[in-house]
Amino acid sequence: MPRWCEEREINGHRMILCHSGPRPQAKCYICGRPAPYLCDYVLEFGLENPTCDRPLCNEHRVKKGKDTDYCPEHEELSRQRSEAER
Repeated sequence: MPRWCEEREINGHRMILCHSGPRPQAKCYICGRPAPYLCDYVLEFGLENPTCDRPLCNEHRVKKGKDTDYCPEHEELSRQRSEAER
């Protein structure tokens, strides 16, 4: 049986929880359909560069590059920042 782990924060403590069985399919945060993509928008630059990670279906993902996808909100924010830098 497959085994997978996830990192969670519970009561202010970071924990790694491991599970047996298939990993549940994420659902698109907009429409609820299966979401094989996550938003790659970098929220904060630093040591770990955390990303948005909103789950996205194919219809709601905005493809930014070969391995980069944004949610619609971060695509708009990225576009506005690019225009402001011109």
